[in-house]
Amino acid sequence: MRFPGDQNGIYLPSTLAIQRLGLALEPWADIGMWARQQQLEALFLHRLWRLGPDVLPAGTGVLGYHLAFDSRLTFGFNPRLAAALGMAHPVPFAWQKQIPLGMFGDIASTTLAILVESLERIFHVTPRVEYPRTKPLQRIAVVGALNAGLIYEAAEQHIQAYVTGQWRETARQAARDSAISVITIGHRAGELWGLRSLADLLREHLPTLEVVLAPEIESPSSPAASIFT
Repeated sequence: MRFPGDQNGIYLPSTLAIQRLGLALEPWADIGMWARQQQLEALFLHRLWRLGPDVLPAGTGVLGYHLAFDSRLTFGFNPRLAAALGMAHPVPFAWQKQIPLGMFGDIASTTLAILVESLERIFHVTPRVEYPRTKPLQRIAVVGALNAGLIYEAAEQHIQAYVTGQWRETARQAARDSAISVITIGHRAGELWGLRSLADLLREHLPTLEVVLAPEIESPSSPAASIFT
């Protein structure tokens, strides 16, 4: 198991044939009503520890994945996001206990402004930029963590822009020293992108399964569209 001690896998079993699967980040007050209205046989939750007893219709199965979801579908080693960013041959980066916290790779030469605009289209939020650079970008990293050590490690790999979820003040001096632009998206925006991406993957690999997104996840644009088209 890659994430011992983390909640993952089947949380509530079900004997129902799964035809409609709901995807949500976490439970909310009306999740039971939503599951009934959508006639769901099962539910995927990223954070399931606030799911109370008898909230869902009887027989509804529940899957929960927390750290594994963050690792492969948000700001970790995420080939689908790499493709959306136009990142050629992503390389695992920032190893922790034999698990990469992120990736880096080369992109077609672009400006920081264009990259930020593209990230805004992908994640539907306005990114925050620390230490903007004026020279073209050709190598970027996407990492699910930020600290001084990781910034210096990124500099050794000639990374020019570092995309992550949350800004950490402990990385400020390293970013200044390394002249690396740090772009933060917000942890929740990354999770929402991940759930939309998971929906696309399920539809590709299980075409007979109906995937229903929780209301907050619905988005008019595909999360997998390349930012350089």
